[in-house]
Amino acid sequence: MSYLMKIISGKSKTTSTILSIALSWPIGLLIGITFLFGGMCCRAWQASDPDSAVRLERARSMLKALGDDLHEARAAERMQELFPEGDVYTLTLYSCGLVNVCLACPQDQSYRKMARSEILWVLDRLQEPAVVRKFPDTEVANGVYFLSHRTQLIAGLHLIDTAPSLMLTREYHDNCQRLAQAILDSPWGLLQSYPGGCWPADNILALRCLALHDMQFHTDYSVAIEKTLGWVRANLDIDTGTIPHRVSAATGAVITPTRGCTMVLSLQYLIDVDIDLFNQQYRRMREHFLGDVLGITPWREYPKGRNGCGDVDSGPIIFGGGASATGVGAGTALLAGDISSYGKQMAIVEAFAFPSRRAGGRRYWNGILPVADGFAVCSFSAISWRGAKPDAALATQPVRPWALIGVLSAIYFLIGFFLVMPAITAIRSQRSAASATHPMWRIVEISIKVLLLCLLIWSTILFIPIWCVVWGLCAVVRRFLLNKPGAASDED
Repeated sequence: MSYLMKIISGKSKTTSTILSIALSWPIGLLIGITFLFGGMCCRAWQASDPDSAVRLERARSMLKALGDDLHEARAAERMQELFPEGDVYTLTLYSCGLVNVCLACPQDQSYRKMARSEILWVLDRLQEPAVVRKFPDTEVANGVYFLSHRTQLIAGLHLIDTAPSLMLTREYHDNCQRLAQAILDSPWGLLQSYPGGCWPADNILALRCLALHDMQFHTDYSVAIEKTLGWVRANLDIDTGTIPHRVSAATGAVITPTRGCTMVLSLQYLIDVDIDLFNQQYRRMREHFLGDVLGITPWREYPKGRNGCGDVDSGPIIFGGGASATGVGAGTALLAGDISSYGKQMAIVEAFAFPSRRAGGRRYWNGILPVADGFAVCSFSAISWRGAKPDAALATQPVRPWALIGVLSAIYFLIGFFLVMPAITAIRSQRSAASATHPMWRIVEISIKVLLLCLLIWSTILFIPIWCVVWGLCAVVRRFLLNKPGAASDED
């Protein structure tokens, strides 16, 4: 660090030290960045693999890690500290991922037995006072958000368990009856998630629970389902024809128009409720929300022509692309058979989420954000619980993420160019110590050295072994250059 500060301040005592630093730090950083960008491109390529076995194996690995973190590392509690539904989302996403894998691999009885045990554990967690008390009663006990998520897990358990407990079966019946009756009693067929807060996505999840119950027990909740869907069809976003984000609990009027983070979730539920409406809405979502930045196609948080800020629901928004919309929306694309969009979006996620493996499990960002792992699991393993088949016209062929790889390669080239040029300049100045440095090169060199200073801590932490090797190699190169006839003396 002190050597680099001397270079920047111009106080280095010897030209040999200048040459050592000029060679070792840029080259070492370049090697580190080569590993970084090479890994990103490799992961992006692998993420676009259309092979379902590869996707499911990745989902199994992430489910193992997420399960370990939920049991041993307070993953749900840590997410609860970040946003109001953090623990419930993390627990239910984990359980839904288990159901998805079981439905995709019906012959794997040992995995099904493990999944059943884990879902029962999650259902017990969802009865703990510390979890339940955050959800006040609305038209239904604990609000439609909490009740629908719990009921969805019970429905999933009934899909993979041939003999579920009578107590849970009774609760399944009771919850669906309460949801259906509350919908019928509502003036517009929408229920509140919290007192004063109403989101169509949460209500569509309630409809999914009713539709699954109809499939499993041959009941008929179609009147309640159609009442809510009738409101949805009558209140679609004026410009895009897509489902709105938030609604007034008092009047049923739209408060917040359509947004990507809830669109992708709504459609994942809707495929098990009304396949025709799903097909229609997915086409409109592709038209209005599929971004295009240098050929990279994330799902946008706001439709084309609109802009807005990110929040706890959307995550970061970069060039219009929403982090949540893209990560979750990859699973929505998979459900629609849009393999092209799925591959491109998962390539973005895999490239920038830096997956790691330890103890047999796979995590993003080393498990810092377990809910992100949960959403990714559901994207990798997305499957209709009712076996719904989307319109074949939505299907696309898999493509490799060439645009993303091209952008990463271009960025790498520019960084490499500006890292190597100061080293070349330093070598030339060492060979002719008496020559003056061009003023423009001084500006470039200072800029690059400031960049090196900013990246120094990151690079040192990640690539200490590389620095050691590169320093030794540069010391050899320095001696070779300084011992050649005609080389400048060691002293200034």
